[in-house]
Amino acid sequence: FGDIFGVLFIATMSTQALGVMISLITKPSNAQVTAIMTTLLMSCFSGSAITIRQMKDAGGLTLFLCQISYSRWCYQSLVLYNYLRESKCVLSAIFPILYEMGFITREPAGVVTDTDYSAAEDELSEVMLFNGLLVLLYTGVAALVIWGEAVQSEGYDELEYKYRNMKRGFKKHVNKYSTYWLGADIFTIGGKHKHGSRAHEGH
Repeated sequence: FGDIFGVLFIATMSTQALGVMISLITKPSNAQVTAIMTTLLMSCFSGSAITIRQMKDAGGLTLFLCQISYSRWCYQSLVLYNYLRESKCVLSAIFPILYEMGFITREPAGVVTDTDYSAAEDELSEVMLFNGLLVLLYTGVAALVIWGEAVQSEGYDELEYKYRNMKRGFKKHVNKYSTYWLGADIFTIGGKHKHGSRAHEGH
């Protein structure tokens, strides 16, 4: 159950991060339609109707969409996880099909061996890793958009000032607990920095 939950959790994080990214880079009036179209597009390149092997052979835009589709990584993870729990007799019949579809890269020769099984498990680990990296990709793009909009609206100096205040507050908060539990501060906090670009001293 834990592995299945992990696959679905990462897939959920992917969709959430993608949703945030879409809401930031599109107009509010178009965000919902864009999200629906993106979901349909990701589903088309999940590897079920058009197999992963066919998309890799096609290359170009098809391969790119296959690589960034959260549906592909989630679907591949679930298929590999479910079949790897079967007996080697069942896997001997299933692995050639999975190879033809592109779910595994090692071509099985007859009866599944321990090497074939280990290679499929390694493949599952790689798929899980790429699924996690996809979350970082979507989140990173969303963060860059937020940063760009913030710089454009407030200016870099204003954001730097806020960042220093947040960092100072974090250090003070950590020192509060480290002093209580360890009897000493972890961070050294210097004096307040002046912010010459601010229009009002009392701001």
